[in-house]
Amino acid sequence: TATTSTRTSTVLVELILEKVELTLLFTEVVMTFNRAARYGLGLPTADSRGCVAGAFNESTWAAFGIAARCKWSADQRRFFISLGEGARIRLGQDVMASAEAFEPDGNVAFLPTPAYRATLETQDSLPPVEAVLRATPPKAQFCTKVSFSAAESTGAQGRVLSTRWSFGDATQPVMVDSLQPLLDEASGSTVFIVNETNFFTAAEATKAALGASYQTTSIELEIVVEVTNWLGSNATARASIEVDKDDEPKPQVSAVTPQNWTLSNNEDVYVEYATAAPDTSICTGNDEDRQSRLVLVNWEYRPGDSTAWTPLENTSLIDLDRSPVKLRFAAFSFQPDTQHQFRSLSAYTAYDTKKP
Repeated sequence: TATTSTRTSTVLVELILEKVELTLLFTEVVMTFNRAARYGLGLPTADSRGCVAGAFNESTWAAFGIAARCKWSADQRRFFISLGEGARIRLGQDVMASAEAFEPDGNVAFLPTPAYRATLETQDSLPPVEAVLRATPPKAQFCTKVSFSAAESTGAQGRVLSTRWSFGDATQPVMVDSLQPLLDEASGSTVFIVNETNFFTAAEATKAALGASYQTTSIELEIVVEVTNWLGSNATARASIEVDKDDEPKPQVSAVTPQNWTLSNNEDVYVEYATAAPDTSICTGNDEDRQSRLVLVNWEYRPGDSTAWTPLENTSLIDLDRSPVKLRFAAFSFQPDTQHQFRSLSAYTAYDTKKP
C-alpha cells in the first residue's frame, strides 16, 4: 500500500498605512499603503463621490469637509480624498480610520490590524503669509474711536486667517492694563477696535501715571498682530497710533478713495476724504461739548519728484468737483508715467453752530 501526504501553508499578509500627505496645492489628502488595498468588505457601499463615511472616525471625516470626493490610484496603493467645502483638517493632525475600513486587495489571507492612524504631513513648500496692519487714524485725541485692521493680510490658502494680538513695546504699561481686556476679546478677529470712551479712559490713566513728565513723553498705542494660515505659516506686523495731547477738539479725517492707486491718464481722477466733528460729550459728560462744528478743508498738492506741498489753488490743476472734501480732475490732466500726491488739511472754522 502506498500513501501520500500533502502539506498546505498559508501566508498572512499585513496591510500597513505608511503615510498620509497633503498635496495638490493643499486640496487633497493622500493615504499610502504598503500594498494594494480596498475598502473593507464589511463596509457599506461607497457613495456617488466614492467615499464611505463610516471608514473614518467622526472627527477625521468632518475635517475633510462637506462633499469630499474619494478615489483609488491605478495600483490601489494610494487612496485620495479631495477636500470638500469647509474643510478644517490641518498639518500635524492625526488621520484615523477604523480597523475594518481597509483590507489587502485580492484573494489573500491577512492579519487583523488595529485602527489605521497617521499624522498628516506634506512635501510641498508652505505658502508664505504677508501680515498687513492698518491703524486709523494715525494720530488721535483722547475722545476718539481708533481701530487696527489686519484684513488686508494675504496667504490664507482658501481658509480664514487666524490672528493673535499683542501690545508693542512703545505702549505705556498703564495703557496696556486699561486695554488688555479689549485686546483679549479681539483674539481671532482681523480687527481690533477701541471706542471713544475706552480710549479716553486709557489716555487719561496714562496722563495721570506720567505726571510731570506727561508733556515731554511721547504716547503711542502700538499694536502687534501675528497672522497664521491653516498650514502653520505666519507673519507679524505692527502699527501705531500717536496720542494727540491737544485739549482743543479737532475734526477727524479719513480717506474714502484708496490712498495709493494707478490709472491711465485718459481717465478722470477722483480723490475724496471724509471729515467729522466728534461729539466729545460722550467722554466728558459735558453737554456744552454736544455741538456741531463747521469743518474747513484745504487741499495741497505736490508732484512725485517734489518735497514741497503747494496749496491746490496756487497750481494749474482745475478741480471740477464742488464738494470741499472731493477732488475731480478731467482726463489728460496729468502726463503719463508721473506721480502725484494730494493731502487735505482740516480744521474747525472760527465759529461753531449749535444743532437745531
